[in-house]
Amino acid sequence: MALELLEGGSLHQIRTKLGLRAVPINMALRVLIAVLDALDHAHELTDGDGYALGIVHRDVSPQNVFLTFEGDVKLIDFGVAKSAQRGGRAAVTRVGVVKGSVPYMSPDHVDGSAIDRRADVFAVGIMLREMLVGERLWGDVDDLTMLRRLIARDVPALTAIRRDPARPPRDRRPGDGAAARRPLPDCGRDARRARGLSRRRRPARLARRSRCLARFAC
Repeated sequence: MALELLEGGSLHQIRTKLGLRAVPINMALRVLIAVLDALDHAHELTDGDGYALGIVHRDVSPQNVFLTFEGDVKLIDFGVAKSAQRGGRAAVTRVGVVKGSVPYMSPDHVDGSAIDRRADVFAVGIMLREMLVGERLWGDVDDLTMLRRLIARDVPALTAIRRDPARPPRDRRPGDGAAARRPLPDCGRDARRARGLSRRRRPARLARRSRCLARFAC
């Protein structure tokens, strides 16, 4: 097996070395749009006969988002990913075994429910929240308490962003990476307009900033 040689560091390493709490919104969106693109590619993969593989990463976290010195964003470590078997049956982890990073797990991850691509999108949502707010969603809660609360579906509210967070109906929440990615460029454009940045300067500015960040931190 041949693997791509990547030079750079994980999102977690870079934020830790630079002492970053909140991340500028344009950089956060650039990184997570790339992550959602990668997830959408994995989620939509099929075998040679056209059957959906049903791949779910199951460990989307800052430790597994890699920024290269060239400014590229990579989603790595599919070591605990699962795929669906033909006929619709999923390759489910055996009872009592939890796979992935607990702070980025969805309730379905731990309560015995079938896991699908929405678990990956859930993790990206937590990452976006943490990058913009500059604080961990779960604070200093230990993993065992997190698991208990996830089983009870007692997930922290997004009160750090809004005092009255609007919770969209279940059928309107993004069901895959492509759906979650779709509105993000508009958020970035709104943020750039508010800060007086021109569209024409955006690609070079963002690529240059991400390259400098990776080179400085790694």
